[in-house]
Order: sequence, then C-alpha cells, then structure tokens
Amino acid sequence: MKKLKFLYLEKEVHEADIISKKLKEEGIEFTLKHVNSMEDFEQEINLCNYDIIFSCYSKPQCNCLNALEITRNSCPNIPFIIISEDSGEDIAIEAYKLGATGFVNRNHLSGLVPSITRAMFEVRDHEQRWQAEDMKNKYDFIINTSKSFFSLIDKNYTYEAINDAFCYAHNLLRKQIIGKSISEIWGEKSFREVIKPNLDKSFTNHEIRYQAWFETPKSGIRCYEVTFYPYKDEHGVVTHTVVDTIDITEKKNAEKALTESEEKYRNLVEMAQDGILIIVNGKIIYTNPVLFQMTGYEKDDSLGQPFQKFIHPSEVSKITKNYINRMAGKEVPNIYDSKIVKKDGTVADIEINASIINYSGKKGLLIILRDITDRKKTEERNRQYTEDITLLNELNNAVNEGKSLSQLMDILSRKTKEMFKGYGGHVYLLSEDKQYLEPIQFSLTPEVFKSIKKLIGDNLSILKVKLKKDSKYLQILQSGKHKITNSPKEFKQHIGEF
Repeated sequence: MKKLKFLYLEKEVHEADIISKKLKEEGIEFTLKHVNSMEDFEQEINLCNYDIIFSCYSKPQCNCLNALEITRNSCPNIPFIIISEDSGEDIAIEAYKLGATGFVNRNHLSGLVPSITRAMFEVRDHEQRWQAEDMKNKYDFIINTSKSFFSLIDKNYTYEAINDAFCYAHNLLRKQIIGKSISEIWGEKSFREVIKPNLDKSFTNHEIRYQAWFETPKSGIRCYEVTFYPYKDEHGVVTHTVVDTIDITEKKNAEKALTESEEKYRNLVEMAQDGILIIVNGKIIYTNPVLFQMTGYEKDDSLGQPFQKFIHPSEVSKITKNYINRMAGKEVPNIYDSKIVKKDGTVADIEINASIINYSGKKGLLIILRDITDRKKTEERNRQYTEDITLLNELNNAVNEGKSLSQLMDILSRKTKEMFKGYGGHVYLLSEDKQYLEPIQFSLTPEVFKSIKKLIGDNLSILKVKLKKDSKYLQILQSGKHKITNSPKEFKQHIGEF
C-alpha cells in the first residue's frame, strides 16, 4: 500500500496522537495533518490533497457534520471517516446519510484499519468505474459524431447497436432499428446479393472490405465502402461483426471526373502535332508518339535518359544552363530555338516551349518541341531571294544609269566580298583600284557555293572563264601559295592563260 495522507479534524492534540499510534501499530505508512478549527480545515480541504479525512463526532465545537458537508461539496471522492465516542446506530445512520464513508468507535479503534482499507477499495473502485464511464462516453461521442455508419450485428443478422449517423441515413430512431434484421433495413436483394456473402466471411474470423452502391431514405443512391470486423467474446469466439460503412460517393465521382479529365488530356497530348516530353530530375519520364516520329527514337530509347542525349552538341551547354536556371526559379525565356540530332544523325531545327509543372508531387519540366526545319529553310530561301532581287535591282539601276562594265564589275566584286564575309579559304578578287589581284580567305559551304554559282552562272554567264590546264595561274591556285603582283607585264601574262 502506498504512503497515505490523512487530514484529522480534532480539537485535542492528544486524540490525534492516539490515532497516529494506532495506525503505526497496524503497520500503515502515512502522514497525518491535524487541524483543530473549521477555518484551518476549510483551508486544507480546498487543496483536495488527502487520501482520507477523519473527524471527531463527540466534540460539538469541531462541527463534524458541517465538515462532512464541506468535504462532499469540495472533494466528493475523498473518503470521510467519523470517529465517535458514541456507538449508537442512530448516529451512524445519520452520518452515512450525509455521505460518510466509515464510522469508528473511539473506544474500539480495532475497526479503524478495516474502515481505511474498505474506504481505499471504494475509492479505487469508484475511480475505475469513473474511468470506464468516462472512456465509454468518449467512445460514444466519437462514434456518434462520426459521419460513418457504425453498427453491431449478431449471427442472426440483426442489429444490436448503431450510431447516430446510421439512424440519420435511414431516417429512423434507434429503437426502430435495434433488433431489426439487415434485410428489413437495406432490402432483401441487397442483403442476399451483397451483404450476406461478405458478412458470412466475417463470421469465420476474416476482416472483409468491399465497395457497393446502396440506397437510403435520406441520401438516395450512394456508393459506400463497407468494412466488417469480427467481434470475439472472452473465449476468442466470433459472436458478432462490427460494421463500418463510409460514404465514398464524392470520392468516386471525383475519381471518375479525374479519370475522364486525364483521358481527355492524354488524348490531347497523344494527338498533338508537336513533340511533348516531361523531364524530372534531368531525365525524360514521358514522351508522346509525335516525339518518336520527330526524332526517330523509340520509347525505350527515350524514357529514363538524360534530355541532353538528343540535343545537338553545339546546343547542349545553352540548353543545360537554361534548364538549371529555370528549375532554380531564375528568369529564362520560355520559347527559344535550338537543334536536335535525330537517330539517323540528321540535324533538325526545333522551337522549344518550356514551363515548370508539378508531376506526381515532384517539380518537373513540360517541354513542347516543334520541328521548324522547313521554316528555317524557307526563311533562308527568302533571305537569299531578297539578296538576289536587291543585287539585280542594283545592277539594273546601274545599267539604266549608263554605268560602264567596270562599274558593274565593282558592284559584283563588292557583293562577292559581302557573301564571303566571315568564311575562310582563298579566292582572288580584283582590287578596287584595278591594279592587282588580291587574295580573300574563305571556306565555301554548299549553300554559299550554290549561291555563287547561281549569281555568276545564271545571271552573268559572260563572266564564266576557263583556265588552261598548263597555266601557271592554275598551278598557283592549286598549290595554295598565293602570289600578289602589281606588274602589268606579269599580270598580262597570267591573263593570257585564261
């Protein structure tokens, strides 16, 4: 037994000493606080910090019954034992009516310890009952405030307990449902086809969960998720089933709407004319069919691969930098041009449209690729055509103005220099003062070569010249060793080789 704390209301100190001595003789561990006035008693009792209170009934000035009333009002659960010199039954009955826990005769203190033991047992019993009642009330509150339908069903398929939500859904009082069969509440068809087969499995000690559509008077036809929990007695035998029924109609409708939305979006993406891919953590996790057609790669070649795999080497640095900055929240153009390398090695011009998305809870990048190779070629053709028209207009104006052939040659020379600007290689052009040939370095690309051929071959065929096979001028050009001369004689000698 724990060390007990006693409060004793008694006028005489020696009476308190007698009680203390008796308790020590009985081997009880305790502390005893002695007060001899109601004022001190009230001050102590307000603390509610004692296990048992003693009070002497034989001393009117102690006002024992008044102390009992104060105790019951302030600390109703603390045992109150009266110690009296008078053992009359009338006094004991009156004390018990007022709420006393025990009554001990002052002249027979042998009954003191049994009274204490009985009082402490009653306290523990009261606490346990109170805790059980409190827990039951909490459980009832949780069950009855839940939106789920809770019920307890026996093996005769009848209801033994239900919660408020169950009553509300069926628009019935609890007493109108308890004792009724499942078929009476949910209908014979639902019971036979859906509920009973699952309930019978639960009675064989299996937890069962299923979803089904049911109709209730209050809510109409709704979708429910039903869970059966086997309920066992103290011997481990399943005697009942606890049923937890949750209305999941809104969830089902949301899932249906989401599925339809995803299907529409998927169809939109799959049917798009542009390539679409999603990048998470630098790797491709989704591509639409158009991207396969655009790049020549298959699905297995793309998914899980770094996005740089398909970028032209000259563009990798720029694209990677844009990706890092965009994911870091920095300002980056959403739309810009780049190049990719197809599976067959050909290069395609593309337009990139990138935006950040949330993909399955992760930060990702949605990229739309548009093949603009044809557009780029068209732009280049238009540019070349514009240059050709500009040159022809300039030549036409020069002819109309009566300019000489040498002046026309100057125009062509200037135009040729502009065309070769920025290229490497070697070509000899007549200097502006027409005194000598000067070498120009450039490298002819196929496009430039075609442009020159078209310019010289189609528009000014009279400028076509053919070098003699054994000419020194041809030998100089083929050797790569350039020779500059301003000697009219030597220049005339080379001209003669044309």
